[in-house]
Amino acid sequence: MFVIIAQWRTKKYYFLFLSLISGVLLSLSWYEPFTVLAFLALVPLLELENQITEQEIKRSMLTYFLYGWLAMLIWNIGVIWWLWNAAGFATLGAWIANSFLQALPLAFFHMARKASANKYKSFGFIIFWMTFEYVHLHWDLSWVWLNLGNVFANTPSWVQWYSLTGSFGGTLWILLVNILVFKWIFQQKLSVYAPVLLVVIPLAISLITYFTYEEKGEEMEMVVVQPNLDCYTEKFHYNAKTGARNQPTFIPYEEQLKRFISLSEPEITPQTGFLLFPETALHNGMETGSYQTFADFRKVNDWIKKYPNLALISGVDAYTKYGEKAGNSPTERYADGFGYYDVYGSSILISGVDTAEFYHKSQLVIGAETIPFKSILKPLIMNFGGSSGGLGRQAKREVFTNGAGRAAPVICYESIYGDFMTDYMQEGANFIAIVTNDGWWGNTSGHRQHWNYAKLRAIESRKAVARSANTGISGFINQRGETISRIEYDEMAALKSSIHLNNELTFYDEHGDYLGRLASFLAPFMLIAAFIKKRLLK
Repeated sequence: MFVIIAQWRTKKYYFLFLSLISGVLLSLSWYEPFTVLAFLALVPLLELENQITEQEIKRSMLTYFLYGWLAMLIWNIGVIWWLWNAAGFATLGAWIANSFLQALPLAFFHMARKASANKYKSFGFIIFWMTFEYVHLHWDLSWVWLNLGNVFANTPSWVQWYSLTGSFGGTLWILLVNILVFKWIFQQKLSVYAPVLLVVIPLAISLITYFTYEEKGEEMEMVVVQPNLDCYTEKFHYNAKTGARNQPTFIPYEEQLKRFISLSEPEITPQTGFLLFPETALHNGMETGSYQTFADFRKVNDWIKKYPNLALISGVDAYTKYGEKAGNSPTERYADGFGYYDVYGSSILISGVDTAEFYHKSQLVIGAETIPFKSILKPLIMNFGGSSGGLGRQAKREVFTNGAGRAAPVICYESIYGDFMTDYMQEGANFIAIVTNDGWWGNTSGHRQHWNYAKLRAIESRKAVARSANTGISGFINQRGETISRIEYDEMAALKSSIHLNNELTFYDEHGDYLGRLASFLAPFMLIAAFIKKRLLK
């Protein structure tokens, strides 16, 4: 094998070949049944960096960065190609920008390795990659769909130990195995048994946990609704792609609400504790300070009174009025005759007692709901189908309570963020209630990936999931990340199930992304030490 590799290394397009192979393997690993390829997908990038260093290529860091960028670009296109369905040509910017950012840890790895005279070896690859993923979770340009640990969303039985490590445990697992495979294939420093054992042992531990885990907590019956309203032609007054009015096809909001109720009623029983409507189900707009005066609230509240044990969690378009005084929040707007106000993507709890609770979405979608670095990026970002940026946020997580049930009222994109979700659990949530609208992407892999990511959140916190989508996939997931039941894409239905309410906190709930924090703490010290060593060697 090593003779063949040595021959390949002399080929003119060897670097390009390595870059392309890495991008293709990363892309394939996000689709069943190719998850296992994640354990090999970064090996070509490690070989690429090794050859650039050994051959003393001029402008080595730029060379490695550009080849790495190409691999990351292929990965982005191969996995999140479905963004095109919502954003059109603006998706090119998302692919290019995110792949550019993903290539940065590769450049830092090479720079630190070269400056330290290979003192860190492959350890730097782990530290800088995990640092990037951690930073990418916590800044305004956050887009963490492709964090490596998410690849196991298709195979939740493989990563039951996420309740200890979160998805960063998966990232670390993949990085370590790739390094060992690289050392076995390209450097012949290890036996094949080393990477095999590193795959098999965590996998065996996870499978044992998966088959022996017992659901915790008492059961509560719930109902989720999927109205199957087309995002572009039926749900809203306007078409988010064309900007045109949907006069012939728009379904009036009063009729939409009737659909929600008519779908729900056959499934509700006296034992039903929670009913879920999807994101923006109540779309007429509701002012948080005077919601009792709004027709949608009164109608739903009066209907819920028929079911004394029932509480509704629904998506709602909400706003808060501030009057004529400015400086209330960074996202406030102003309208003549209306004053200053904030607009939110929210969820609401209605339980027939003439009062309600609101939670305002905090993890916002770039372009659709927020524009980071507005002065620079606002002219470049197209609308993804919601607000053109600037929704208000809520800093603190809320928990919606009904009887023994304490729901984490998660809105759409928030379900991708594991550490963010632990805040709900620390506030006492004992199950996860996701309201979303995955119809923006059409019948693509986008809505399936989003559904599967909820399985990882279930494992991390050992909390069951009830999920209501406008269309996409609605249904229930248990504490092992296993699907209980679901409504498929493009189906109009309501679904009932009982799930367990787990009041216990996992280790991950208590400590969050500690692996990411540790890596981001070590990374700057590694860079500083590398450059000090470089100066000492001169």
